[in-house]
Parts: sequence; structure tokens; C-alpha cells
Amino acid sequence: MLALKPRRSLSVRALRYGVVGMLAFAIDYGVTAIAFTLMPLLVANSIGFAVANIANFVLGHLWVFRDARGNGHWSRAYVGTLGVSALGLLLNNAIVGLAVGLMGEPLLWGKVAATAIAMGFNFFARHIWVYRRAQLELEKR
Repeated sequence: MLALKPRRSLSVRALRYGVVGMLAFAIDYGVTAIAFTLMPLLVANSIGFAVANIANFVLGHLWVFRDARGNGHWSRAYVGTLGVSALGLLLNNAIVGLAVGLMGEPLLWGKVAATAIAMGFNFFARHIWVYRRAQLELEKR
């Protein structure tokens, strides 16, 4: 892994998270839209969210939060991220279900609304709960 500056301001992290989020959104929407032709909405949405979550974690771990503690911490960080993402998925499904299932909005609008809200929640939860310890360890060095 590249040895990069471990300290990043919150605004730089947020900007990078936005770029990663846009890529993850494209993956999420694409998978969801295809899956929705074959299965119920919330199942398709959950599959799209899960696939995008993997890409989001890898890019977030390496580029946004730059966890430089080494490969041994990937599993711990992913478990923490997965916990945060599970809450984000509940929020995402609730919004998509409401917008598309109950209000009759197009899938794209429901996904955009759900992603915007869940993305904000996920960023701050990961920043505070998942990567805070790593940042404190790096600052001690």
C-alpha cells in the first residue's frame, strides 16, 4: 500500500467520500435497476446496495480514510463498516420503499433521495466510529 499522508481534514475526506459515493451510486443504481426487472423492489435494492457497499468500502478504506495500519486491520474495518452500512441499508430501504413503493415515484428519484441521506449518515458514522481509532493511532506516531 502506498505510504500517504495519514492526516486529512474533514473537508478533504468529505469531498473524497462524495466522489466515491457517486461511483458507488452508479453501481448501486445499475444493479438495482437490473435486479428490479427480476425480483421485488426491496430485494433488488438490497442487492444493489450490497454490491456498491463493497466498492465503497475498498475505495473508502484506501483513499478517503487512508487507514495505513496495514492489511491486518481490513477485516476489523470492514466489520465496522458493514455494521454502519447495515443501518444505512435500513434507512435506504425505508426511503426507497416510501418513494417508489408508496408514493409511486420513479426508481431513480427514490434512489437519489435515499442515497443522499444514507451517504451523509454513513460518512459521519464511519468517520466517528470506524476510523477514529486509526486516526488517533496515527496521530500518536
